[in-house]
Amino acid sequence: MDSEDGMSYHPLTSESGGTQKDRCDEAHTICRLLEEFHDLMSDKEKGFIEQMTDCDYCTTKQLFYLRDIKDRYL
Repeated sequence: MDSEDGMSYHPLTSESGGTQKDRCDEAHTICRLLEEFHDLMSDKEKGFIEQMTDCDYCTTKQLFYLRDIKDRYL
């Protein structure tokens, strides 16, 4: 199975929010939390947030990047 499908035994899987649906749900929540900081973000961050706002798929790496952005502004 793909290591990003939530069924992996990689140690990051449990830290990433678990299943694919869980990762997407967390990504959507983080994106909503960051809406008020849009003007403070770099163009790269803005573009990534826009891409992930309504995502149907979120990798562990993408979720960790979203968490990093969230930690910068919240």
